[in-house]
Amino acid sequence: MSTQDQIAAARRIPLRYLARLNPRPRSHSDDDATYLPMEAISEFGPVDTSRRRPFRDLQSGYSYIEDGDIALAKVTPCFENGKGFVAQNLPCGYAFATTEVSVIRPKSSIDARYLSWIFQSSDFLQRGESHMTGSGGLRRVPDSFIEKYSVPLPRITTQQAIADYLDHETARIDDLVKHQQELINTLLERRQAVVSHMTASDQFSRPSDWDSVTLRRIGRFVTGKTPTGDPGELYDDAGPLGWARPEDLGGYVVPSRRLTALAASQVRQTTSSVLICCIGATVGKVGWSDGPISSNQQITAVEIDGIAKYWYYSLTGLRSDLVALAVGNTIPILNNTRLAELRVSVPPVEQQQTIVSRLDTETERLDKLIHEAEKFIQMCSERRTALISAAVTGQIDLRETA
Repeated sequence: MSTQDQIAAARRIPLRYLARLNPRPRSHSDDDATYLPMEAISEFGPVDTSRRRPFRDLQSGYSYIEDGDIALAKVTPCFENGKGFVAQNLPCGYAFATTEVSVIRPKSSIDARYLSWIFQSSDFLQRGESHMTGSGGLRRVPDSFIEKYSVPLPRITTQQAIADYLDHETARIDDLVKHQQELINTLLERRQAVVSHMTASDQFSRPSDWDSVTLRRIGRFVTGKTPTGDPGELYDDAGPLGWARPEDLGGYVVPSRRLTALAASQVRQTTSSVLICCIGATVGKVGWSDGPISSNQQITAVEIDGIAKYWYYSLTGLRSDLVALAVGNTIPILNNTRLAELRVSVPPVEQQQTIVSRLDTETERLDKLIHEAEKFIQMCSERRTALISAAVTGQIDLRETA
């Protein structure tokens, strides 16, 4: 019987009959235990088990996991991103994790790897997302959804064959993605090096013409702001003023949101400005605009009476200096006082124009290669998702893939 026929004939059984959800901890004599916060958990990939905490601090109020269990993130956006893992070779055979994961302990009738692939299927993820409760960034998939979710239960050898097939095929896809990501990183490093090289004064015959000043001398600093009020009254795709966020930076800024006249009255706008992200993981990220624009509170705009695009390139080349000026261990923050003291070189306007022209040519070529690699990764991701769904729903006859 083909795989399609076996899955088509298999009963769909709610998971509450096939697994235990969130099992209670067993007693252990260890002084310390492995602790898994959400950042230690990837998208059904390697798990960082390096963190240890006193056992007595973890034995209540945390999720308990043993080898053979499946941990599945239930909070947004980790659930939608497919965060989770099948526990294998945990230190001492067990660990405690954040309560933002559900722990599923499969019974003997269902293979853990097969079940983990079902959890990565588009059907499960889409249905789970539609059942989320809560609001904003605190939306979660309830355990009741997992308990009621029905899975096809072919014989155990078929489950294992499906898991083996997906282990092999997705590993090939993941390897392609890894190589493309390495290419992107190399291209980004090359881009950064080109920009740094081209904006250095020693690349020109008369570097003495370049003034060295602090950034405060370049233009007017404007700290961004998020307007307050009902979002329905603040944002409109046809609104009169663009409002930039960190994800919009990285080149010429095309704001992903626009403000209504009401919201625009609450913020300060700039023209011909370079925008710098000054908080969080994207600190030092730079963009530029030659028209009216506003930004959120994570961004400082420097309004420049000159060639804004040159200063975008110049500060992009100095990103490591911008990052070094940030303070804070958990969330890096680059305040305007420290930002204003960054020393920059100011070439004559005609040389600024020459640099911009040369860099436009060089970065356009590199950006095109990066874009092509990103498109390939997206294609691989879509292929991976489709393959998982096809395999667990019986659309692939594994006899033909042997």
